[in-house]
Amino acid sequence: MKRASNPIIAVLTLGLLLGPITGCGRRPVEYRTVTFKVLVKNRVPGEKIFVAGDDSLLGAWNPAGVLMNKESDSVWTKTLSFPEGKKLEYKVTEGSWWTQALDTAESKYDNFRLTVHGDTTVQVIAYGWLNRMADGIPILDANRFRPRRPYLELDSLWRYHAGDSSIWSDPQFNDNGWVVTDPFIIWSDSTQLQWHGIGWFRFHMIVDSSLWNRTLAIRINQLGASEVYYNGRLLYRFGRVGATSATYESNAMSWWQQIRIDPQFDQLFAVRYANPDWKSLVRMGYAPGFLITLKDVNTAFRTAIEVRVNAEVQMVFTLIPLILFFVHLSLYGFLRSQRQNLYYALCMLGFAGLTYFSYERDLVVEVGKLLLFMRLGGISVSLAILFGVLTVFELNYGALPKRTWAYFGMAAVTGLLLLMEYKLTIVTAWNYIFFGATALEGILISFRKRNKGLHGDWLILVGFLMLTGFIVFQMLVDYGIAPQTFWTRQSYAYGMVSLAISMSVFLSYNFARVNKDLEVQLNNVRELSAKAIEQERTATKLELESRLVEAENKRRGEELQSARELQLSLLPRELPQIEGFDIACLMKTATEVGGDYYDFLDAGNGSVTAVIGDATGHGLKAGNMVTATKGLLSILSTTRELDAILASASRAIKRMNMHLLTMCLAIVRISRHRLTFSSAGMPPLVLWRSESRKTEFLVQKAMPLGAVDDFPYVEKTIPVQPGDIVLMVSDGLMEMFNGEGDTFGMDNIAATLAKNSARSAREIAESLFSEGARWADGRAQPDDMTVIVVRIVE
Repeated sequence: MKRASNPIIAVLTLGLLLGPITGCGRRPVEYRTVTFKVLVKNRVPGEKIFVAGDDSLLGAWNPAGVLMNKESDSVWTKTLSFPEGKKLEYKVTEGSWWTQALDTAESKYDNFRLTVHGDTTVQVIAYGWLNRMADGIPILDANRFRPRRPYLELDSLWRYHAGDSSIWSDPQFNDNGWVVTDPFIIWSDSTQLQWHGIGWFRFHMIVDSSLWNRTLAIRINQLGASEVYYNGRLLYRFGRVGATSATYESNAMSWWQQIRIDPQFDQLFAVRYANPDWKSLVRMGYAPGFLITLKDVNTAFRTAIEVRVNAEVQMVFTLIPLILFFVHLSLYGFLRSQRQNLYYALCMLGFAGLTYFSYERDLVVEVGKLLLFMRLGGISVSLAILFGVLTVFELNYGALPKRTWAYFGMAAVTGLLLLMEYKLTIVTAWNYIFFGATALEGILISFRKRNKGLHGDWLILVGFLMLTGFIVFQMLVDYGIAPQTFWTRQSYAYGMVSLAISMSVFLSYNFARVNKDLEVQLNNVRELSAKAIEQERTATKLELESRLVEAENKRRGEELQSARELQLSLLPRELPQIEGFDIACLMKTATEVGGDYYDFLDAGNGSVTAVIGDATGHGLKAGNMVTATKGLLSILSTTRELDAILASASRAIKRMNMHLLTMCLAIVRISRHRLTFSSAGMPPLVLWRSESRKTEFLVQKAMPLGAVDDFPYVEKTIPVQPGDIVLMVSDGLMEMFNGEGDTFGMDNIAATLAKNSARSAREIAESLFSEGARWADGRAQPDDMTVIVVRIVE
């Protein structure tokens, strides 16, 4: 192209190009008014409402930066001007982050977001406030610890002083000169806040009388060592507090403990805290301080259940790749030419390590182990990624391409970052880059022609796509874009399982195709030669099985009928009539006789002695055991000590040499003010206390009668009173199954007893059977069911 020779044309052309740009730069900025309106549902006299946001006009996230105007007792407004198109984030407070507005679910609002387009009014409804304050001191009451409310995190308002002095735990000590800060020890203002390895933190609070003498759950998350003082007394000690490494032992405590609230208004938490290794933790991106959290005990119990579920998830997602590691390592051992099995086994080992160490970091309390698991988890990530791409290379190329060394180098960089103690965020970001490169490699290879004649390559593509999707979602969770929940915190594990399944199916499919043609030919030969023989064998087998089934059904029917008649004949014909007691007993036999047994021994002193048992086995064998037991109890009934009765009966049954047959048995002797019991392998007794209106489980763990030669059975005595109810059950009722496969259980038995505690003993027994039948919903009864109910008449 020829250069323009006319300078006028050149100037005009330059003006046309630069005109729109310079014109836009001179366009005036248009401002719009935004009216922030807050409706307060539960107003407090004298309160002030503030709006805080990410703009300087909104206080630059100062919670008390912008005071709103009071329009009425429940309406507050503030009008500000912002440029058109300005993006804002803001919150509503009472002047502190401790007093943020709550939504209808009593949870903190997320940041409100607004893009300014024209004059507008935005409205926030404050259904409550996260905490209450008085002169800068938080006020705690029972409402703050309702199950729906967020956990109370003591993340600010601490008074701090460097050094160490035992007097600083005293509630009467004057700490007005101490600096108010957070307990995380990542401080930007080094002129006032200095950390030399040990210091004290004090947190003042006003406790409403609604919390006095109430038990709460408390937890401290830390990477150091601490002594937690409550109102001047040592509450808990985690680790060993010292200013030097020789006198210091860290403990990353994260389990919930109990704290009973003192009955006083002014209260204090004082924490003597040490962390001489804080500089290395800060370099790695960790906060070297601590965080104390309070919440109600019931919610803490549910958190403990989540910890158990967390451990179960860890086990599942660790075992799956670990099993695949051993399977494919074995395949490589049998066929060394298929190196893809070796690479894939090492890839799965890396995934197993990643999952194990990621979950294990939440369970350890030693800081050294926590940091070690972090490093091992990072190494596991790089190993999983490296050997994953080597598996893909081996499957698609005759030899590893030269770019393989680049991936070895990327894995080495991960190890170097961990060795030099770089921040975890940097290591994680690098591993994401590493994974992105390998994922792109795997997806591109799936669309190329390969030279190894493999089949089902779409399985690898599906696995890589699913893993990529879950890793991308994990990135969104890690960087706060997607919400983090119990199930999304380690979402990469689902992608790992998807890739593991698809890759295993792919490798197994191609391994099978190697011998497919040969198998087809061999199967044809086998089918032709064995067809006639198989037909004859099948006919003979069916006839023989039919005869055996018929004979067995007949034998079992006769045996069951005899056993049932024997079992019922040994039971007492009438219940004892003893003044001061309401006694009922019900038995419901199953189709398969289980050998339940009950009886009443004559004590002759105005008390009730009840016996309930369950023989192991079924049919006539169980009936024989019941017969032997009844005879022994008739002889031993004069023995005063219940444990002696069980011990003597057990020795006698053992000497009968009845092979594997044993007898579970429980004996209870009840007077109007005392209950004595002893048990040999039976379910717990259930005791309804009329005074407290609560049920208790009376548990004795012991071997069944006849199991061992000489077992030390124990007799226990507890006080009872008129109105109390004693319930004895065999295991048939508690083992009734519903449609979901859940058993009726002792908790439902106790609940039914409590629900019907005002009824007669007979009605209670019938209600237990009716509730069990409702639970089973028509399903067959697996075992005999027996209940004995003894009410001490008031």
